[in-house]
Amino acid sequence: MKIEIDLNHLMTPLIREIQKVATFNAKKEIYPKKIRGNTLAALLLNITPNTLKQRVHKGFYQEGYHFIKKSDRVYEWNRDALLED
Repeated sequence: MKIEIDLNHLMTPLIREIQKVATFNAKKEIYPKKIRGNTLAALLLNITPNTLKQRVHKGFYQEGYHFIKKSDRVYEWNRDALLED
């Protein structure tokens, strides 16, 4: 009984890490390297487009690394840089 609890305690973080890696790899397969527009980039991160805009405004994402401004309204996002954070 005690051994099962200890094994369960040790395996839970490992399983979570494996799930994160699997999700990361799946998203790399689904989404293109360059993502045009805030809606698709927000979908990749599981947040709303407004949250993404607020993060840009607060400086959480850096222009030139995370995204490139194509115009005043259009951003082209780097998939790999978004998934790193």
